[in-house]
Amino acid sequence: MLRHWPFWSWFGLATLCLALYIRTTQYGIITGTAQSVHHDAAPLQLARVREIYVHIGSPVTNGQVLAQMDTVLADTQLAEAEARLAAAQSTMISYQGQMLGMVRTLEDEILKAQEAINLLKNQKESDTAKLLQLKTIQEERDKLAKSSLIPEHLADELRPEIAGLEKQVSAYPAEIAMNERMLAGHRKQRADLQKTLHLGPKDDVLKAVSEKAAAEDRVLGTLVDLRKLEKETYALRAEADGVVSDILVFPGVVAKPGETVVSVVSRSDLIIAYLPEIRLGRLKVGDHGYAFRIGHPSVQVQVVDMVPEVNPIPIQLSPISAPLGATFRSQKIVFKTENPSEIIPGEKVEIRMESEYIAKAKRWLLSMRQ
Repeated sequence: MLRHWPFWSWFGLATLCLALYIRTTQYGIITGTAQSVHHDAAPLQLARVREIYVHIGSPVTNGQVLAQMDTVLADTQLAEAEARLAAAQSTMISYQGQMLGMVRTLEDEILKAQEAINLLKNQKESDTAKLLQLKTIQEERDKLAKSSLIPEHLADELRPEIAGLEKQVSAYPAEIAMNERMLAGHRKQRADLQKTLHLGPKDDVLKAVSEKAAAEDRVLGTLVDLRKLEKETYALRAEADGVVSDILVFPGVVAKPGETVVSVVSRSDLIIAYLPEIRLGRLKVGDHGYAFRIGHPSVQVQVVDMVPEVNPIPIQLSPISAPLGATFRSQKIVFKTENPSEIIPGEKVEIRMESEYIAKAKRWLLSMRQ
């Protein structure tokens, strides 16, 4: 060793430099935690837990039923909504029939009154013309009777018919006026019906009644669908693939709205790390690195987001030993694993933004020094 002291001197100096370099690179280690996604299965209404289909540690898939709440209240509300829908449909059918009968009756009465008026006017014109003709003939006969050219009984033969026609023609105006009043009354009833239904003069009553019935059916049908959806919420389902982490309410116990019954934890490919303030600006979105765990192969990661603000670094994630009372600040960095990994949600990892081989060598030397 004495003969080779230059070698050992240089070796010791290199070792010292390497140790100092490794110590300084401790500040370059980014400590992070694998994110976990928690899904809490909770009821929307106050209900008793009827059955739980999983246990702690059970793997679950998205949409799988985890627990079933008692549906007595939901069944009652659904039955009430369905009964209201059925009663409304029956009532609307009867209402439509009544409205149809009323409209048809009024329209028939209007048509009959109009036809009666037209008939009376035609009869008046016909009888008036006939009366004029008979009066003309009677005047000729009266002239002939004065001249004793025809017997008296022949001259008086048309007088009764003329008198009847005069009486009939004089009665037509009153009959026509009466029918016109009836027509006006029926038309007013028809107009009042339009106003009652909040329709314009030219709107179709039957169409409006049908649309009203359809609208009420939609409203009550929507209520029935809503009650069905509410009943489905009594079956608590997993929101994503994962593992049951805890069961907080057991069968027979009443759960409050929003109270967690079963908790599920899912994996995430995100890692939240903290970059020390002294290294700010050395990372950017898209940079690659490697996440290390003791006893496991490294996992390649990539920077996907960076929080712009700088805050005190969490004590449990601090990568260096800090003096008592000292505060280290950091920037939150979001990494994403580039390949599927076995990183457990919540697991602590160390990230180095270097090539894989250099990062592994530094980690090995650091472990040897420690």
